[in-house]
Amino acid sequence: MSRDGFFSILKFLRFSSPENVRKDDPKTRIEEYLDVLRERSQTVMKPGKHIAIDEALIMWRGRLGFRQYIKTKRARFGVKAFVLCPSDEEWQGYSWNFHLYYGKDTYMIEDPNASRLSVSERIVVFLMKDLLNSGRHVITDNWYTSLRLADYLETQRTLLTGVVRSGRGPPKEVQEMKLDKKQPLHIEKYNQKMGSVDLADQLLEPYHYDRKSLAWFKKIGIHFLFRIALNAFIAYRNACKGTTEFLQFLEILCKELLTEHNLGAAALAEVYTIQKVHGPRLQQPSSNIHHFVKWEEQKKQKRCRVCHPVRKATRYYCAGDPGICSVEHFKTWQSEGKGKEKKTRTQEQESSTSLSEEGLDQPSTSGTVHRPSMALPSTSGTVPRRSGRISGKARQKRNLSSSEESI
Repeated sequence: MSRDGFFSILKFLRFSSPENVRKDDPKTRIEEYLDVLRERSQTVMKPGKHIAIDEALIMWRGRLGFRQYIKTKRARFGVKAFVLCPSDEEWQGYSWNFHLYYGKDTYMIEDPNASRLSVSERIVVFLMKDLLNSGRHVITDNWYTSLRLADYLETQRTLLTGVVRSGRGPPKEVQEMKLDKKQPLHIEKYNQKMGSVDLADQLLEPYHYDRKSLAWFKKIGIHFLFRIALNAFIAYRNACKGTTEFLQFLEILCKELLTEHNLGAAALAEVYTIQKVHGPRLQQPSSNIHHFVKWEEQKKQKRCRVCHPVRKATRYYCAGDPGICSVEHFKTWQSEGKGKEKKTRTQEQESSTSLSEEGLDQPSTSGTVHRPSMALPSTSGTVPRRSGRISGKARQKRNLSSSEESI
């Protein structure tokens, strides 16, 4: 596919139904798509006891009412997304729940006891709403952590571990308490379990789509597309215990999607191999992907086999096959052209064989030899043509003999 062709398709990319989009509500452009991804992610697995909550920043420097600034992030400006990830070692980096931040009224909780919580504290409760009252342990950074949040989560049978900001200093009873000078176990556990969201951002860093001309919802949609692909990679890694890298997994995933949505063309693609792993391998596709017409700079021009009567030359060709000048002719050639060519070649061979047999001396029953009759020259000096093709030398020789006879 050409670059301009890809951009023309990308121009019409949308993530919600047009009838549901409202100009005064920007989240209607993306939330329908995020709901589907969120539902699929939560059906694959259930988080364990330890859970980490942190924010991710999707870079956007254009005009947007809910654009945020985080100086510690690489992008600094962009759309903020809050992500809940399991902290278990085998599921670290898996985005189980995620929501975009559209403003302070985004995360409203029906529980009246949560009305006194701040915006950052309500975010934790909102992301944990399906996991409360189950004895889980949530880990947060200093933007979310507070004693008020810990008290509320305790009423919901949920534990909280986090770093407290200096401005939200601990109460006096904690400050005056005599503590052991050794490193507390909570600090060690925090360092082990808090990096789940950061690990996801680290794995997604090489795949950030930073094209400036995209609309904000397209950037967000592409970002979460890669995030869901990362979820699939983590689930596969836990199921198969292989050593496949994320990049290799993305390549195989693309081929699987192309195979699933194949239009039914002939399966002519070359078979791809997967690097050996210690454990179960990725499932091979049930059918190959139909290949596309390629452009080769080093190849000479060929005549298109579909429109060859008009002597149309092209440098598009199908590997190992004759030239094809367009995609439509490529489809015609794959479905009809090959069979017709074989039939035509067979007929030409039969006709050439019959012509050669007709030209041989045939003995008759009377003992005489029948030879092919030659047409006599006409009075005008021209010689009537015989059926079949005559070489250039034979034609010159015939014209010379005809002129001598006329003289």
